Amino acid sequence: MNILKFGSHTKKSEYLDNIFSHGFLPVITKPTRIATSSSTLIGYIYTNNLSKMANSGIIITDKANSINKVRLFSESNITKFKESLNQIDFHHVLEITCPNEAYNEFYRLHKRAFESSFPLHEFRNNHIIIKRDSWFTKGLLISSQRKRKLLSRKLLNRI
Repeated sequence: MNILKFGSHTKKSEYLDNIFSHGFLPVITKPTRIATSSSTLIGYIYTNNLSKMANSGIIITDKANSINKVRLFSESNITKFKESLNQIDFHHVLEITCPNEAYNEFYRLHKRAFESSFPLHEFRNNHIIIKRDSWFTKGLLISSQRKRKLLSRKLLNRI
């Protein structure tokens, strides 16, 4: 039952009114399931002891495959960069009297050497990196990965 849409269904409204009338409040108030065309709150945690209520939140583990760009700072690329800088003739930069123009010319030459030595490489991020806190057990990680696989299968088989 999606309690985010409690106003559109009488039984959902009655359910929430009953919870509230007994002094309980929801701990989670944001969607716990987000799909491409909808979002729902289907995970319920209620409390009537607000003084001892711990911080609550939603662990988001799904991430669309994205393309990232990185520069590779390998030893060979660093050597290539040093050689590129050694081959640049900076004498004309020293002859420029305006400091801003001199800096801009220096920066242009330096940037060209940098970008040719450390080109951007694209890679597709196909996996999810989850920050492992002490409470995030191996079992939670396995469950999270299983959920992600099932969601992927569902989205692939959608007609």
